[in-house]
Amino acid sequence: LSPYVLCDLLKLFFRELPEPLLTNELYDCFLIKAEFGMKSGKGGEVDLNNDLVKTLPERNKCILKRLFILLKRVVHYSSKNKMSIPNIAMIFGPTLLKAPAGREERLLADIPLVNCIACSLLTQYDVLFADTHLKRYYLSLCKAGYDHKAQTETELSLRAGDLVWVMEKDTSGWWKCEVNGKVGFAPSSYLTPFDK
Repeated sequence: LSPYVLCDLLKLFFRELPEPLLTNELYDCFLIKAEFGMKSGKGGEVDLNNDLVKTLPERNKCILKRLFILLKRVVHYSSKNKMSIPNIAMIFGPTLLKAPAGREERLLADIPLVNCIACSLLTQYDVLFADTHLKRYYLSLCKAGYDHKAQTETELSLRAGDLVWVMEKDTSGWWKCEVNGKVGFAPSSYLTPFDK
């Protein structure tokens, strides 16, 4: 596969997530930080201080850390591939932090701030994600096909359409999963591979 196709697939994956990695809830907080950073004359660099990043769900932080490890490798070869930090931020920023539903009219006005945040995350990722350990691995991403009401404290309740991160598979048919930040067990027969 061409590197361009792989890049497009990666962008598409993040763009098609039900919620961006930097979350709808924190959209305004990130923009306020970016506005302050741009007005303070730091050349668009935003000191994120780990405040906002710490409030992200653990899964999001792990994915962001892995993504930024990859993107920093791409930037390392920017003399050949022309993918500097600002260029990477322009490509990935709008997929990582996008306007919540109903606020699409702000999208164009917010792009410089979104790119500013993406640049800052890329330049500061090693500090911002220092406490994010990549020990928790997910085997796959599934979608709940049916509703399931938990019968015990260790079970997870599911709603049809929920995204389910599979952590461990067991032959008993009960898989260890994470749904909406909660870890527990779900019936594997209720899950189908997530493909969009």
